[in-house]
Amino acid sequence: RWSKPCLSVSSISCSNKSYTFRCIPSSASALISLHFVPDQNSTVLQESLRNHLENHHLSRKTSNKLSVNIKQVSQYWLGDPDGFF
Repeated sequence: RWSKPCLSVSSISCSNKSYTFRCIPSSASALISLHFVPDQNSTVLQESLRNHLENHHLSRKTSNKLSVNIKQVSQYWLGDPDGFF
């Protein structure tokens, strides 16, 4: 339900445009939507997600690079979660 906090992966893409599946792509990206509710702080959620991803990346001890780019931040949606729609 959209009236509850959620995280969804909208898209995953990689640099392997030739679809040669024996090659490891040089880059990959994902579009993630993070939906929050009125009692949550969007800035805190953004930093929590960024910290989680960075800590997980560091724990893998890889030479790969990670970048987290926040493209858009919107206000939560106000509505009646118990309403007809």
